[in-house]
Amino acid sequence: MAEKTVTTATGEVTEYSPAISLDRRYIPGKESRAQILFESFDSFKLGTYSSIFTYNALCVNFEYMAKVILVASIWDVINDVLIATIIDRTRTRWGKFKPYLVGFMVPCFMANMLWFLFPVIFGGYGESDPIKLAAYTILFVLKETLLTFQSVGKKGVIATITPNPNERTKLITNSHFLGSIYGSAPELLTGVLIDMAGRDYLGFSDTSILVTMGVICTVIPFGFEVNRNLRYHERVMQSVKKPSIIDGLKSIVTNRPMLMITLSDFLSGFSVRPANMSLYYKEVLNFASLKTIVGIPGAPISYLSYMFVPWFRRKFSTKALWFIQHGVPQLLWVVVFIVGAGFYDNVWIMAPVLMLQETAFCFFYALKKIIPTEIFNEAMDYCEWKNGYRTEAMTSVAANFATKLAQKASEAIGVIILSLINYQQGGTVQTDQTKFYIFALATVVPVVTGALGYIPMLFYNLTGEKRDKMYADLMERRSAAARNANTEAEKK
Repeated sequence: MAEKTVTTATGEVTEYSPAISLDRRYIPGKESRAQILFESFDSFKLGTYSSIFTYNALCVNFEYMAKVILVASIWDVINDVLIATIIDRTRTRWGKFKPYLVGFMVPCFMANMLWFLFPVIFGGYGESDPIKLAAYTILFVLKETLLTFQSVGKKGVIATITPNPNERTKLITNSHFLGSIYGSAPELLTGVLIDMAGRDYLGFSDTSILVTMGVICTVIPFGFEVNRNLRYHERVMQSVKKPSIIDGLKSIVTNRPMLMITLSDFLSGFSVRPANMSLYYKEVLNFASLKTIVGIPGAPISYLSYMFVPWFRRKFSTKALWFIQHGVPQLLWVVVFIVGAGFYDNVWIMAPVLMLQETAFCFFYALKKIIPTEIFNEAMDYCEWKNGYRTEAMTSVAANFATKLAQKASEAIGVIILSLINYQQGGTVQTDQTKFYIFALATVVPVVTGALGYIPMLFYNLTGEKRDKMYADLMERRSAAARNANTEAEKK
């Protein structure tokens, strides 16, 4: 029987005959390419230079910044639950997520543009100017609210675009592989430009470079976002029943795999990371583009690491892979701190040490990109298997909220820590003591403060025969639901 599609009140439904196959491809070529290109540009950002933009380009008083972060966290409690409930109860002919992906892409784009243009608009204002602080507060809260719709929609896309978990994994792998090729280009270029500006080769300030690169990183991915949003279709059917807020919250509490992931992300979110490696390269080693240099030997390995993913998937469970991709990089940072504790400001010693660390990490680069997304989708499928309905939005928001709550608290603490170690904003030369603290905050402190995140994942139990049975049952259910929908449509 030939495949055909019909449109129902719950979205696009595809007739699968004789059953949904784990070897079958369901996403058309143009839609698949649009999704892969959009996802691959997810890393097309300033990366670790975002913190330098926040601390030095925005130039907002540290104490006030910490207060805004905490207030925004409280607001997140309210708006995240409301947004999740609205999305999970949405049933349209376009599906659950597409109306929000299309409707909010322009407002999100404008909010991001205003964020990076903030130093230009308020360039002549002091760090404690009341007008500047008020504008910063409004923009920060607005941006965070709009991005909630975007982040929920993004997770919903990858969870519903195909009923085949193998095709989903392949889609994620291809997206991250392409992203590994050009996604880090803005971050690398920003480091080089900052170094050139610091040596008076360009005649531009760090702020001008960060603003320009931030705008570029907002405009280019937007074009791919528009293309993806217009082509995207949902192929995992939603239940006719619209889950209530209680249903949504219950689906998280009773979903043990998702609960363990959420608790792990929450505890890991307390990892204090006020100083990332870009800040260390710039402020301590005075060599921002060293990040690019130390990454050169590992670059080919990061691409080849995608070839190892099928082998890892055959040999290890998703749970085991989570520990591997999460634990190995953390262990490497501990080694960097121990080796470099006495030479943290010596570029000739630290460059080889960091080069070895980066090269070793690149063997696990693909796992780091793929497994967190895949384990979330696996837990979301468990929700459908156990409850008979999916709550991608509420689950995503709950997970994001727990993580954001911890991260916001950590971010606020981090800002205060930078003030306590006498970090000077605006490109001022730091003291030796401050430089050591920056080194510690960029390497070992995040590892130690986020270590509790490992504990919940010890109790993640969606592995082995249980996982195999889940997908066998889901394939049968989805196939039967699709046949019933086609039959009803033909009767009309």
